[in-house]
Parts: sequence; C-alpha cells; structure tokens
Amino acid sequence: MSDDVSVALFKSYGKKFQEQIFQGLLTDHPWATQMVEVMSPAYFDLKYLSFLTDRYFKHYSKYKTFPTMQLLISIIKDDLQSGPDAILKDQIVDYLHRVRA
Repeated sequence: MSDDVSVALFKSYGKKFQEQIFQGLLTDHPWATQMVEVMSPAYFDLKYLSFLTDRYFKHYSKYKTFPTMQLLISIIKDDLQSGPDAILKDQIVDYLHRVRA
C-alpha cells in the first residue's frame, strides 16, 4: 500500500488496539523496523497516534535508529510548541504518561 492511504485501517479495531500497536512499536524495535516498510501513520484514525507514528518513523528514516522515549517526548514538544493544536498536545501527553506507567 502507498503512503497516501486515506482510510484508517485500524479504525474498526478501536482505541485500545491502536494504542497497543503503537506501544508495540515503542518496545519491539525489530518488529518496528519491519513495520516502517509496510505501515503508514494514516492507518491510525486517532490523530495523536498518527502524529506520534509519523514522528517515530521519520526519526528512524533519518537516523536508522528509533528515538528513546525521552527523545520522542522532546521531538513532540518541539513540534507542538509553536502549533495551535492544544487538544492534540494534551492527548499525546496523556497517552505517553499512560505508556510510561
């Protein structure tokens, strides 16, 4: 499938499943490396997971390594610092706090 997928393929599986997919990307780097090739951030219908996946995959594409949780948080903070999307920022912060716990 191409990167311009407009349909969120994971939508029918619900929020919990989508969050678990992203958590898997964070914790299983060999699997995440495979997913970079076949998964698009657009597969998520939850905007915050799509945003996180996009930044996570972009970092990997540039540096050939995945960011640590701390670095990912820093990347997200920098990206959202100047943006007006406070709801997205709150959703991301809430989700990352739950993942850490």
